[in-house]
Amino acid sequence: MPVSMSPINPAAPDDDDVTVAAEALEKVQAYLRHHPDGRATVRLIDEDESDLLVPHGAVVLLARILAHMARGHSVSVVSTHAELTTQQAAHIAEFRLACSWSIDVRTTQDGGPPQTNSPSSPRRWG
Repeated sequence: MPVSMSPINPAAPDDDDVTVAAEALEKVQAYLRHHPDGRATVRLIDEDESDLLVPHGAVVLLARILAHMARGHSVSVVSTHAELTTQQAAHIAEFRLACSWSIDVRTTQDGGPPQTNSPSSPRRWG
């Protein structure tokens, strides 16, 4: 399966994934405790049992991903250089954007926002 570079395709774990992630996390964390830096060799089990050399940071990220998945959380990976639309960023942050916004701005004679009588109550406009 090709890897999507889209930041909006989260991996949502099912119950089996949560169990597998928790078991894998223990092994990855043990590896990181014994190998705090340097590259890691990952063995992929397939026809040719090839070894894959990965940067240490990738193993640390794998541990973070597994930790979230072990808790049943969906996970997305976004490059720090990714250019996102506002909607994509809101989706990643699980924030819903309103389709249209209406802002009512009122000021007092001194130019500041109107104040309520009680400092502990939420600010009310109008």
